[in-house]
Amino acid sequence: MAALFLVPAAAGVTIFSGVSGPVFAAVIAFGAAALLYIVIEELFVEAHQKVPENPVIASTFFIGFLALLLVEMVA
Repeated sequence: MAALFLVPAAAGVTIFSGVSGPVFAAVIAFGAAALLYIVIEELFVEAHQKVPENPVIASTFFIGFLALLLVEMVA
């Protein structure tokens, strides 16, 4: 199973070995945001199975997440 990651890892190293710092940071940020979206989407699916959908709940979740992000940016 671990051998399946060797080819994509080698391709990534080859492609991104010569890029500048800001481009590399943008690629890493995009990957982190994509993973965060996937995790949150899965959590929402599981949460909606137990509680009926309510836009207030989803809004407060994202407002709380944004508040934590802003606190980290200021600190």
